[in-house]
Amino acid sequence: MFKTRIAEGVKLLNQERPGWLEKIDLGELDMGNPLCCIIGQVDGDYETSELVESNKASAAWGFTLFGETRSNWGTLTEEWKQKILALRSQKEGAK
Repeated sequence: MFKTRIAEGVKLLNQERPGWLEKIDLGELDMGNPLCCIIGQVDGDYETSELVESNKASAAWGFTLFGETRSNWGTLTEEWKQKILALRSQKEGAK
């Protein structure tokens, strides 16, 4: 559901926040919480991050919802977790 958006978010994070992947605690990851979401864990707080231009732009990068129902927070969180696990696995395989 959010895979394309998350891929765009990964590109942005790789460019703007190298090393972001190591900062993410999957046990704490909650895309509906501004302190525990991807941006919250990387920059300290979604609300004050320089990466957040607008909710619409952030939604295009998979960082928030825009126009979706609140029930989709869990799906967004789970898809980010899957992507992070895949990226970490690729990184380990490259070593």
